[in-house]
Amino acid sequence: RYDGNSIKHYSCDDMTLKCKNHNISALFEDMDHNIWAGTDRGIYIYNPYTELFSFFNIKTSKGEHVSNWISQIINDRHGNIWIIAPNQGAFKYNVRSKQMKLYQMNHEKNSYTKNAECICVRKNGEVWIGSNGAGLFKYNPQHDSFSHVITDRNNNSLEGMNIYAICDYGEWIAVGEHE
Repeated sequence: RYDGNSIKHYSCDDMTLKCKNHNISALFEDMDHNIWAGTDRGIYIYNPYTELFSFFNIKTSKGEHVSNWISQIINDRHGNIWIIAPNQGAFKYNVRSKQMKLYQMNHEKNSYTKNAECICVRKNGEVWIGSNGAGLFKYNPQHDSFSHVITDRNNNSLEGMNIYAICDYGEWIAVGEHE
């Protein structure tokens, strides 16, 4: 933690569960000022008042949990925290209900390609996911699912592209793709 004058070092150690990980790949501050630290083996949440980390071990109704490396953590205006774990998919955690769901862009068994790589929550509330090899996906809140955006109105396609970054850009989204 850097305050402008000095640096304080923290380790992601959950003393209660006796687990730790010090390979940080994503950071996110929630509404309660907790810091979510994405690692290469899940998430640790730092409480600034107790100055302690706790391992995020919430599971979906199917028993899935965030267990791999995290590329991005972001929130939306509906009380959801979105977690991108490229080797697993996109997790949506609802802060109020404490419920979590996993969305997989790739439905091939035992394949980590074509899965979620990055996410953008636009100012208008739209949620977009870029994938590793399958292009773009847009969240449909009415159906609680993602639709594959294959082509634009001019038949330009991002199918097969490795999208590693997305951001809101006025009326558009800007997409950063590998190669």
